[in-house]
Amino acid sequence: MSFKNIYQSFNFTSSYKKKLINFLRENATIECGGFKIFNGRYDDLLQIPEEFGNLIIELKRNHKKNKIRSFLEIGYSHGFSNTILFKFFNFQKNVAIDKFGPHINGYSLFANLRNKNLILFCGDTKDNDIRQNVKKLQSFDLIFIDADHGYNSAKSDFKLALSVSNKKTIFVFHDIALQNSGSKKLWQEIKKSKKYILKEFISKSHKFRFGTGILKLKK
Repeated sequence: MSFKNIYQSFNFTSSYKKKLINFLRENATIECGGFKIFNGRYDDLLQIPEEFGNLIIELKRNHKKNKIRSFLEIGYSHGFSNTILFKFFNFQKNVAIDKFGPHINGYSLFANLRNKNLILFCGDTKDNDIRQNVKKLQSFDLIFIDADHGYNSAKSDFKLALSVSNKKTIFVFHDIALQNSGSKKLWQEIKKSKKYILKEFISKSHKFRFGTGILKLKK
């Protein structure tokens, strides 16, 4: 009997979902609902396992109808989310943007740069050169916004995301429930606009409350 890992064995059963969330817990800290103690080295997944697991399953459902071949991640950080999503979807085009603050662990970053067809821009979406270079790469099927959580920065990220989207693009926002954040404020504005089809995954069971939102343009 051949061995299949968590990526290869994907299916839509409830038993697989439990297995997936448990896998994510193994890689997340206790504060996020995982099993790891935060050690200050930033070698862990900064996602709530239930939220990220539900996101992966929802993206897989969309992938069955419309293949997700290109990915733009605004806020790469150490790249753990990028690596996991890349292993599930094997993006043909994988592009990321990040300013890379002083907290970045070089070992974790290097580990998550390996074995990917990744284009990485060092800066943020307020930088005109960054915006123009990303636009040259045309549109993306999946865009994940998880960078600076200030309101103006989040708006800048979304503006760039819209400019490189297509009719089938899936937008993912992280930290839509993060207290006193620009991400949460922008998400509430987007909800009120009623321009988009929305779905939220918000776990209230852990110390950190992040929240993940998915939106698509209405046809």
